[in-house]
Amino acid sequence: MKLSFKLNTESINNLIKSLKLIDDKIDKITELALKDLAERGITYIKEYLSIYGLGNSAIADNLQLVKTENGYQLIATGKQLGGGLCQAVLVEFGTGIVGSENPHALAGENNYAYDINNHSYSGRWYPTDENDKNSTKYVTKGGSILAHTKGMQSRPFMYSTQAKLETEMAEVLRKYLKAVI
Repeated sequence: MKLSFKLNTESINNLIKSLKLIDDKIDKITELALKDLAERGITYIKEYLSIYGLGNSAIADNLQLVKTENGYQLIATGKQLGGGLCQAVLVEFGTGIVGSENPHALAGENNYAYDINNHSYSGRWYPTDENDKNSTKYVTKGGSILAHTKGMQSRPFMYSTQAKLETEMAEVLRKYLKAVI
């Protein structure tokens, strides 16, 4: 009696077919996991905005989940401000002397500057409306509404969401792998 097996082109072709099936499954698993993470991301952004008192803000109301070529992009904007900025950037990084006292973790690598007009602790007056919760607001003789600020602290809702998703990535991927394998 002898033990033997054949190594031939048929066995190699069968292996290649099996690998292609696995590769197709991996692409599907990746897509499912990315979509799951992106949807969780929108939920987490809303949760963080609520924690910061911004659950009903223009930022929370205008979140976008966009499918890209390689995955998904989570976009937060809110009100559009002058100079090409949006409200979400100012909330995320903070502003003025107040924001500079505890800068955002990514402020340096994004070349984000605090107190760019050198108002320091004297702060500045800004135009606003009756919905502004700032207690310093007042109506001018001309009927405009102004409020005073020294800036605002960073409320890193996007940074915190990304960090949370990174800790869940392996768990989410495992969930979809188990379902297919």
